[in-house]
Amino acid sequence: AIARWRRAGRWDAASGVLEGMRRRSLEPDIIHYNAVGSTCERSQRWSQLLALLRRLEVDQLEADLLSFNPAVSAVGKASRWRAALALAAELPQWRLQPSIVTQGAAIGACVRAGLWVWPLGALESLRLRAGGPNVVTYSASISACERASQWEVPLDLLEAMAACSVEPNVLTCSAALGASGSGVPWRSAGHTLERMAEHAVEPSLITFNALISSGRQRSRWRRLLGLLDVMGRRNFGHDVVTLNAAINSLDRWPCVVGLLVRLLGRGIEANEVTYNSASTAFEKGLEWAASLSVLELMRRAVVPPGVISCNAAASACEKGRQWEHALGVLAVDELGCGAAASACEKGSQW
Repeated sequence: AIARWRRAGRWDAASGVLEGMRRRSLEPDIIHYNAVGSTCERSQRWSQLLALLRRLEVDQLEADLLSFNPAVSAVGKASRWRAALALAAELPQWRLQPSIVTQGAAIGACVRAGLWVWPLGALESLRLRAGGPNVVTYSASISACERASQWEVPLDLLEAMAACSVEPNVLTCSAALGASGSGVPWRSAGHTLERMAEHAVEPSLITFNALISSGRQRSRWRRLLGLLDVMGRRNFGHDVVTLNAAINSLDRWPCVVGLLVRLLGRGIEANEVTYNSASTAFEKGLEWAASLSVLELMRRAVVPPGVISCNAAASACEKGRQWEHALGVLAVDELGCGAAASACEKGSQW
């Protein structure tokens, strides 16, 4: 009966079968409990899973990994990382050792919470046991480092994968490339690409976008433009993520103009982030006319100019002593008012 309700995704009915067995003085065993636990996991009923574990203690039944793993997974997906780690730490009390599934679920909870230290300890624990970590646990740990802007650690993890004979996949490498964006990007990104080539891992659009995002080292803008050419030659195409990452990686406004013309001409629909980044680049380049043209592009694309774009344009006009234009694009907030007032002052229009 429990199996039938499990297939139907009815955790409440499956739990009801368990209660019915107790009322009829039938003693459910660990198999029954685990079947109900699996049903609760599928329905993301983490509180019921925790209650089942406590009930096992009351009934003096020996829990196994099939009892704990669904609970660790469910509480982790519910963004309750402390509960996930507490459950993993509780295993020795039951004379159990965390499996790769347990550690993977706990690492996943850490990734969602932006924690990166604990996953490294979990990987070390797995490495010291038979079987060791796999590509999934490594990928999750690298993703945790990416979210925490720890760019050096993914390089060490890639080396550890090689030492453990674990083959990286495209998700592993893309996460490592994304992490490299917060440190010394091109050196670490280049190393990651070399590892991909060594293991015949074919890069994807996500990989290239991560690599472009890692290019926020201003002296490397030629290499960034070269990457866009490589993407075109290899038929990966470009999307709005590519466009936004590339604009954010450029501080030369002529390159931004060329990039917009090139990629928008290929049918990519820019979003507010695209226009904001472009307007900011033009402001830094003292190109007030180009910054104003971004606002016109936004209106044509039915993307309402926001505070960031308007204030960037107002600031560019202020720097160019274009007080009339500054007043025309003024966004009413402290930055915009300051730029407009400064433009009027410089134009003696007090």
